[in-house]
Amino acid sequence: MWSVLDYHKKKATPEHALNRLFRGYHPGVLDVPYLSPSTATVRTERWSTEQLNTTVRRDRTTIGPARTDVPVVVVQWKDKPFLVDGQRRVNQWVQQHSALVHEVFVVEPLLASITALQAK
Repeated sequence: MWSVLDYHKKKATPEHALNRLFRGYHPGVLDVPYLSPSTATVRTERWSTEQLNTTVRRDRTTIGPARTDVPVVVVQWKDKPFLVDGQRRVNQWVQQHSALVHEVFVVEPLLASITALQAK
């Protein structure tokens, strides 16, 4: 999953890219968990275009995606799916009324990492 984020790393690591993209949804929020291999689980799922259209995303541009051959990345937090990589792909699929099912990496913070943040 981490290699999918290489495109966004901007001279940092894919782990830092994931956290930068996820925290972009939550400016000023202090209890946003830091996501890493030791603080989050990653699972692969297959979602319909309709399911992906319900994700929280910032960019609903009509600009086409740079890539379509990699899974999208969703962070599941506080019962909401935040689309952190693949926004242009999802926008395109929604506009095309795609009936396809798409591969999704779902990142979910471990309860222990969230509890540790709340204790601070």
